[in-house]
Amino acid sequence: MQRESGLSVKQFERRFKAITGFPPKYFARIARFQSVKDSYVLGRFTSMTNLAYACNYYDQSHFNREFKEFSGVQPLQYFKRPEPENNSFSKFSDGHPSAAKQREFNGYLPCGWFV
Repeated sequence: MQRESGLSVKQFERRFKAITGFPPKYFARIARFQSVKDSYVLGRFTSMTNLAYACNYYDQSHFNREFKEFSGVQPLQYFKRPEPENNSFSKFSDGHPSAAKQREFNGYLPCGWFV
């Protein structure tokens, strides 16, 4: 993005932060976190380690630490699937499918970001 803007690195960082309220590096971290969630949904990975490396994390520790920062929990806790007999996601409270979907993931992260 910086190269396409024609600005120097420092000027691009200043303008990006002035517009968004956070630096480009933080945006890249958010985008990487989102790619983990998107990749997990596709189900192409056999382990969290493979998922971490595929999403450009340096190592498992880096992945766990950053994931917890954005989600508030460790990756395995976040992605833990409910038991089939206790699957509250498939049951609709108040007869509205959106209520069950909202419980599953409402787009709000504990760190204050919407995704």
